[in-house]
Amino acid sequence: MVPFHYYKQQHSQGDAAIGYLVSFSAGIAIVTPCFAFLYFLIIKRAMPAMHFRALALPGLVTGFFWAAGNWAATYATEYLGNTVGFPLTQTAILVNGLWGIGYYKEITGRWAIGVFVASATVIIGGATLLAFFGGK
Repeated sequence: MVPFHYYKQQHSQGDAAIGYLVSFSAGIAIVTPCFAFLYFLIIKRAMPAMHFRALALPGLVTGFFWAAGNWAATYATEYLGNTVGFPLTQTAILVNGLWGIGYYKEITGRWAIGVFVASATVIIGGATLLAFFGGK
């Protein structure tokens, strides 16, 4: 959130979050294909087949939901501050992990679930400490 902090200082009028996210999204759209190309070039492997017809709609919908979540996270950070808003947005990984354990069965076994619970405790503890002692 450091780049957003400086963007907000430079562009105080209007809606800073939307302006920041437009440039952020454009950067992602430009850099991601370049890195994918370099990755397959370096490991000297053929690029996988691109099934654009089958994947275009699910990819666009997923991208829309990701962008909407990122937009909401930026607003949460802007209005709640870096010490409350940003850690709050990062706790979303807990919800993802719970879905992975309970519904999708991606995390199985006592050890893996124990590591997840320990990590979740650290995340919640850190977010709580930041909320109480981080200032605005």
